[in-house]
Amino acid sequence: MRKSRVDEVYEKIRQGILDGSYLPSQHLVETHLAETYGVGRHIVRLALERLSAEGLVTIGPNRGAMVAQLTLEDALDILLVREVLEGAAARLAAERVTAQDLKVLEGCLATMREAIDKGELDRYSQTNAQFHAAIYNASGSKKIPKLLNLLGARMVRSQFRSMLIPGRAEASYGEHRAIFEALQARDPERAEQAMRRHIATLRETIRTSWDLVRN
Repeated sequence: MRKSRVDEVYEKIRQGILDGSYLPSQHLVETHLAETYGVGRHIVRLALERLSAEGLVTIGPNRGAMVAQLTLEDALDILLVREVLEGAAARLAAERVTAQDLKVLEGCLATMREAIDKGELDRYSQTNAQFHAAIYNASGSKKIPKLLNLLGARMVRSQFRSMLIPGRAEASYGEHRAIFEALQARDPERAEQAMRRHIATLRETIRTSWDLVRN
């Protein structure tokens, strides 16, 4: 089914926020966006309202739309919820994982290892997201992935910047390997704990290095 114009503009602005084309606290001017994407202002307004519902944009009287500024408190709250949800997803995945799922996850690990060795942190970050998405898929849950994707969107840039901390990428890789090995063993308890440790470690990294990773 063909995407609507609102969907297209929403996705373009959303991607611009996630990749840093639109920076935190930057004003998103409807007339400029309408001209940029070749649509009417009402299309842009609807797209911005969707982004506001996701928490990626704030819309206020007399100041219009702005890219949301993530606070440390926001980040820690998001990661606390993610720890529980991702742990549940890993537990479910360990019970239901298929040989094909494991093949996808192993491929992600190989790419992540190569990305670290080559210093390609953007590639590592993208593959990291694919690894987690593969676990969501393997879990069989319909609700958990939607909730996690909504929460994760606000953390993309901070998570990427956390990889700049010396030794963090290598440690992250080890955490992902532990998750994979638990899934491979089809051990739900171990998988949940490995995932929760991973997210808890990320949360502590964000907390102690906020000045570096913030937005």
